[in-house]
Amino acid sequence: MKQFTSRILYMTIFEEGFYQVPPYYNVSSRKDIFMKKIIISTVFIILSFIAICYSGQNPTIEELLAKYEQTQINMKNIHFKSETIMEEKDSLAKESNLTACRAEFYTDGTRIDLTVGESIHISNKDYREIPDSGYSTRLIWDENHWYQHKRPEKSEDQRVFISKREKWKKDYLFNVYAVAIDGYFIGDSNTVSSIFRNADQIKLYEEQENINGVSCYVLEAISKYGMHKIWIDPEHGYNICQAEVVKNRNDLFDSKPLSNPPPEDIANLRITLPEGQPPLITKSKVEAILTVNNVKFQEYNDVWIPISGDWKHTVAYEDGRILTALFNYKKYDIELSPDFKEAKTFEPNIPNGTTVRIEGENLFIPLYWQNGKVVDSNGIEVDLKTSKPSPQ
Repeated sequence: MKQFTSRILYMTIFEEGFYQVPPYYNVSSRKDIFMKKIIISTVFIILSFIAICYSGQNPTIEELLAKYEQTQINMKNIHFKSETIMEEKDSLAKESNLTACRAEFYTDGTRIDLTVGESIHISNKDYREIPDSGYSTRLIWDENHWYQHKRPEKSEDQRVFISKREKWKKDYLFNVYAVAIDGYFIGDSNTVSSIFRNADQIKLYEEQENINGVSCYVLEAISKYGMHKIWIDPEHGYNICQAEVVKNRNDLFDSKPLSNPPPEDIANLRITLPEGQPPLITKSKVEAILTVNNVKFQEYNDVWIPISGDWKHTVAYEDGRILTALFNYKKYDIELSPDFKEAKTFEPNIPNGTTVRIEGENLFIPLYWQNGKVVDSNGIEVDLKTSKPSPQ
């Protein structure tokens, strides 16, 4: 590319006649011929240098996405703990709802092991001492099965849901846990790089923007998932340091058009809500906006990792109602390439006797967890591959 650019410039100036040897040069003179060669060579070197500088001025869209993806690969084997403070606002409610929770996350890029504590109501946004409620949910995808193990204080109240569908992993990562600073944008059901690579339109802004003192590249994509705009930080591993996502009626939200109406039976439910609590949502969404900012990074083993940030998710409904969720998120105890075997990750640790439900199976047939297996009421093992009792 650089050689080609230099050749074009050379041809433009010399072969098109823009450069003319002054008439007073006697080209028959050896000295004049020598001087002519020096002038031509000098100008060519200067132009080549300009062409090289110009061609290397900005990375391409492909280069930026590749650098971002490489950082994600560098972080694929990771363990960390996190704290989230969330403030929920409803335009029909008098007060906002402020909660906090802790979580612990393991992944090897394919499998995940996530433990999420129960959200605790708090009264101060700066509250950081999140108490242990004694209740948590552990979620595991081991490449074959999804385990959702609810663990209340009393062991006899524990429940396990098991499915063979990886969809549950995606649903949780993009709609429930949804850590925006890691590229899990609420409602997307797909990674940022995948959305950009398959977008209908994509552009790289000519001007860089200063975010937290760093000159960042700005990419924008229009796709079936809506409009995505991301700011890429070249000084911190080409991570995303800021983002904006706008979804309108026909854009996909959780794999369905945003304007899909809620289930019909919700409007027919006869529920007496506590005094002061807003009514159930019965109207369709018309717009959803996600903004991500204040992202901070820390370097671990030459890998820049996003460790904290804020994001805001606003949903507008056709009746004018607006729901807003504000998140303040922080990671700690970060560990790259952890010893998964030592930590006993991706292995369900479920007490014997825990009630089990398998997706697609008859809810009225009781199943239980026993010594690492699912059994029926007669103690006969259920084959999770076929979800049927194993032959004796």
